[in-house]
Amino acid sequence: MFTSAGSIMVKIDDVKFADPKFATGANDFDICIHGTSVADPNQSDYARLEMSQNYGKGNFASMTQAEISMKTLRALGFEGDDLTTLKEQIYLKEVPFHVEESKPNESGKTFFNVKYIETGAAVQEIDKATVNERVKALFAGVAAKPAPAATPVAAGNPFAKKAAPAAATPAAAAPTSTGKLPF
Repeated sequence: MFTSAGSIMVKIDDVKFADPKFATGANDFDICIHGTSVADPNQSDYARLEMSQNYGKGNFASMTQAEISMKTLRALGFEGDDLTTLKEQIYLKEVPFHVEESKPNESGKTFFNVKYIETGAAVQEIDKATVNERVKALFAGVAAKPAPAATPVAAGNPFAKKAAPAAATPAAAAPTSTGKLPF
């Protein structure tokens, strides 16, 4: 169990297959990947990857949970299609778990749950000489390219600035018996 939220670097030390926590299909299951914090071995938990035909949400709305989970497993280094070899392929790999604090339950207790495994895109580093070449090429194109002409504001544009109405002379506020301002 984790005691704080954030990106926590863990070492994968177990993989289990379980009945699904959320999915309800006859063939659905979860892949449970256990990670122990590298910084504090007293903190650990499972990340659950759903294997189902349910569609994801947000950026993953066009992919099934099985596709999303396999993408995560591939990013962790899993090769092939035999999930029974998963543990051997990713055992002791260090990866970040994204942990979030839950809302308090009925008794006021909060928990820190693994939301996902942060796999991110691999960084393809380039050397300093390549960076300098690319910067020169980028700015050489900018210098040769004229700036675009200003676009005139179209008539009837509701976002166009309008002239302020002529200021009217405000009426004097009637004094009040409380001595407070009238607004």
